[in-house]
Amino acid sequence: ALKDGATIYIKDNTSINLSDILYDNDYFHGFRRGWVEDMTEYRGNARIISESVYNGRQLTLMHLKDITIIGGYNSHIIVNPLYAYVLNFINCSNINIHNLTMGHKEEGYCTGGVIGLTSCKNVQISCCDLYGCGAYGLVGEDSSSIKMVDTVIRDCSYGGIWLSNVRDVMFGACDFIRNRQYEIIGINSLCDDVWFIECRFAQNQGRLFSLETKVNIEDCTIYHADQSTLGNLYEYASIDDDTIIKITDMPIGRRSIGPDSK
Repeated sequence: ALKDGATIYIKDNTSINLSDILYDNDYFHGFRRGWVEDMTEYRGNARIISESVYNGRQLTLMHLKDITIIGGYNSHIIVNPLYAYVLNFINCSNINIHNLTMGHKEEGYCTGGVIGLTSCKNVQISCCDLYGCGAYGLVGEDSSSIKMVDTVIRDCSYGGIWLSNVRDVMFGACDFIRNRQYEIIGINSLCDDVWFIECRFAQNQGRLFSLETKVNIEDCTIYHADQSTLGNLYEYASIDDDTIIKITDMPIGRRSIGPDSK
């Protein structure tokens, strides 16, 4: 079903394990499909790729545009390998992902994440639940115009998001919960025009903000247990008066975001 201009609906109470098809070598030798061992050396024109990762394979989508994936009630997309992204996009545009729960079948440490964006533009992720063991819920590199709203990023083994050379990014009404280990919000110096609006942060472990450029924080709630690992929030963030920052390990209440909430 993956092709330019496609709108894909996933049925209610459906769990799709992408690993079931990613190991089918024959399937990935059809039209515009690719079986790739090393993406850094790949120069072909495949759009739907089974890519080798450390302990398995991941789905990588290249050069696709105008794709919408909408989950029904209680719809899940999962993968088996701990080192794989659930969905990995390269050079894609106009991507819309809505009302899905996505993560890894088993808990552990990994270098893959949940959603990967490389050289992408115009991406919207809404009403989703992105969970570990993905290293990060979202990794964006060399991309622009990314909007994530009403989404939960939780229980990821390295952090919540990592952005490198990404412009025009907005996180609206997103919850970052129980992510751990390294930087929870990592944004490097090449990023620009990054906003957090009505977001909440709670029970994360590690350096909460690792910022190398200015970000904008409006009407957010930030709970963090350790003042020493709050990070350089005050140095790089423009924080409005409605934002609440507390040094506490208390949980944060649930609200109407994530899958099936809208």
